[in-house]
Amino acid sequence: MKNQITIKTSKGSYFMSAQFCGKRIAVHRPVHATEDKCLIFENESCSWSLTHIKTGYSMGKCYCNKDKAIAFAKKWDNRTELDAIDLENPDTWAIPKKFNEERNALYGS
Repeated sequence: MKNQITIKTSKGSYFMSAQFCGKRIAVHRPVHATEDKCLIFENESCSWSLTHIKTGYSMGKCYCNKDKAIAFAKKWDNRTELDAIDLENPDTWAIPKKFNEERNALYGS
């Protein structure tokens, strides 16, 4: 299905809808998994999660409106270096660090 992703949390993996799905990055409402494995969605209009689609892990939040969060994700979505991220290999973490530095400077941590 279009705009559906799998996210991974400390409580497990969850299939959910996203506002934007590129090739590498998705934008969706922030969620928290509860102990009984339910997802609770944040309803703040100016809070968006960015998820690395290949791994399902969060790349951080943007504290801005949806359009700005999607524009930021689109800017980074064409970076093929994101394809090489391997959670077991710290040598592949340089691009997420650059991503987060720019995201923090623009939209908060």
